[in-house]
Amino acid sequence: MPGHATRNRVNAAHGLQALNPGRPMHRRDLPRLLLTSSAAAAFLAPAAKASPERAAPRIPRTQAEKDAGIMPEDETHPVGDVRRYGAAANGMADDTTALQAALDTGQSVFLPKGTYRVTRTLRFRASGQIFSGEGTGSIDSPAIARIVYTGEPKGKVLSVSTGSAHLQQCTIRNLVVDGNNRANMGIELYDSAVPGGAWRNRVYDTAVLNCTQGENPTGIYLGARDFPNFAHDSILFGCYIHNCARGVWGHGAKYQVYSTTIFASSEAGICAGPGSAWTIQGSIFTANGRDFDGKNIQQADFSGCWFENSAHGIYRASKAHSVSFTGCFLHTNSRETMMDFGSAAGYHFIGGHFVPTNTRSFKVVNVNPDATGAVLGQSLSLSYAGSGRDVPLMLLPNQAGTGAVRSASAQLRKGQKLVLPLGRGVFFIGVNVWNVASSGQREQGSYTAFLFDGDNEAVVENASRKGSGGGQSFTLTPSRNSVTLTYTGTDTVNAYMSGTGTIG
Repeated sequence: MPGHATRNRVNAAHGLQALNPGRPMHRRDLPRLLLTSSAAAAFLAPAAKASPERAAPRIPRTQAEKDAGIMPEDETHPVGDVRRYGAAANGMADDTTALQAALDTGQSVFLPKGTYRVTRTLRFRASGQIFSGEGTGSIDSPAIARIVYTGEPKGKVLSVSTGSAHLQQCTIRNLVVDGNNRANMGIELYDSAVPGGAWRNRVYDTAVLNCTQGENPTGIYLGARDFPNFAHDSILFGCYIHNCARGVWGHGAKYQVYSTTIFASSEAGICAGPGSAWTIQGSIFTANGRDFDGKNIQQADFSGCWFENSAHGIYRASKAHSVSFTGCFLHTNSRETMMDFGSAAGYHFIGGHFVPTNTRSFKVVNVNPDATGAVLGQSLSLSYAGSGRDVPLMLLPNQAGTGAVRSASAQLRKGQKLVLPLGRGVFFIGVNVWNVASSGQREQGSYTAFLFDGDNEAVVENASRKGSGGGQSFTLTPSRNSVTLTYTGTDTVNAYMSGTGTIG
């Protein structure tokens, strides 16, 4: 019957397309497919009843799937939905096989809300794959796709490595990845067992929790090997990383972290390996062992970030060639140091920051005397990388015009000096000298500096006052285009000078 033959041809065409699911079926493909005996037999044979394992449930496509852009237009057959592969999402059944089967297609995968228990590492199979959940990745969202690891201790939960090769341009988003205090690693964007790099993989709006087992437990791992064996240009956006020894660990490449919270990392919020460069914007670091811990890094730029309650300080690097903190909230529970710049000569800048009064330490240590840069704004104490030389400064770049600001701060012992370069012009100078101990003595003075184009400079004391408990001894003298504070007392003190005025 004509109708029966037509149905056979339609069924055969769908069956043939299943052999090549990577792209849509086109009319021009049909003659080529019919050249094979198996294809011809399928085309001419009566329609076969679909087997249970090939029958796809009619699952309407949700708005979240449409927004994700990873589902086909046939809304009743969302290819990437893990329920097609038997995932229960009830937190009790082992969904590892179902989720891995979905990934094994090489297509993008969608996880409806629910809890997916897994017992071994889930691995991507193709570059460009998207692994996306329903919800926002917020741990308190009512619509969450949560993966909970219950496998062998020290395992990995999710990896962009096939186990033999790294994949590129993959995306993980809108998930909660819970290591369940059994996993060593939450998300692996680079597999140390596989040579070669992993390029531009991304994690968006995803929470990574409770990776605490084994050596160097890490929430998101970006690699810790030499070039080219690490993840390159990885992007983290809108993530939440909690209760991992190392929140993020990366080595030797450029990484970008935006609007991400790293909370309660016992060792470090970010562990930065040699050669790495970091751009970190609008992110929150709270209650970490140390917020950022690096070794011979190239660059770390923090903008609009919030740092609070670190146990051992906000920043440390054995070497750091370029470091900037712009518009950041700076707080630490460390009594020893706020930051350790690692004795590298480079350009360092701290500006537009806010340091609350309950911050335990205002000290920035190991600033190389050859470093340039600026501390602009609130007082911070800077100290030397070496010993036996003058205390180093952080200076503003040369400026011209009105409204210029100069500032310098340092930790001083008897006979040491703090120099504030001003340039030719007229400046109002503020001075603040106080003991390192929080209960120590304090003296504050206000001075007006007149620095002319020629050699006729003068400093005129405008007003001064002593804080409670007595004063600290120092002298303030001009030189060509600068003012020098020399500490003459016997204690170790913090000294801060700032100048505001007009450069001629």
